[in-house]
Amino acid sequence: MTEDKKLIISRVEMGVGWVLLVPSQEGPPEPEQTPTLLHRTLCKWLKQNPHLRVRATVPIVEQGNTMAIHVWFD
Repeated sequence: MTEDKKLIISRVEMGVGWVLLVPSQEGPPEPEQTPTLLHRTLCKWLKQNPHLRVRATVPIVEQGNTMAIHVWFD
């Protein structure tokens, strides 16, 4: 997987303590790749922000594949 593949997941600030990880509109990954890329992006974001505590996550699933993840945190 190339570096530019990691850039196709966007983190959208939905509100205070709430983000949405979702494929970007520009060059979205294949549906089969999306769950893995979402996972890697979430792990990287959490490693970059060790002071945050995840309160809840909600996956958005389409045809058996996770297509987005809502994350609430303190």
